[in-house]
Amino acid sequence: MPHDATDVLLDRLLASDPPLRLSLARARDAASDAVEQRLLDLATARAALLLGVDAGPESVSPAGDDRERACVALVDQMVIDVTGVDDVLVQRVADHLGDDGAATFVAATLVVEQRIRLRAMWHHLGLAP
Repeated sequence: MPHDATDVLLDRLLASDPPLRLSLARARDAASDAVEQRLLDLATARAALLLGVDAGPESVSPAGDDRERACVALVDQMVIDVTGVDDVLVQRVADHLGDDGAATFVAATLVVEQRIRLRAMWHHLGLAP
């Protein structure tokens, strides 16, 4: 069952390639299972804002505490220029989530970001509303 606008587009645009569609859905599910939903929602909203893509009908309140602000700062740098991510940004997240939690957050954020980039590209190509 589709979870968001990206899933609806994936269902339509990848109808002829069910294995690829399933792999992308599994990556989405794994990211969702691995990271606290609030942090994943913040990452999704921030990446969508930076990439000029509608994040969907749900509104996400801005990052509130130090943990959320650290995660959003890392997302910003990952989306703008992943090569600019430095140890300080990662350590700020690790201070709140632990080393494994920071690594998991980065992996989940990459899944979220790539889904949003797909939507941006499909929109640019006229394949998405």
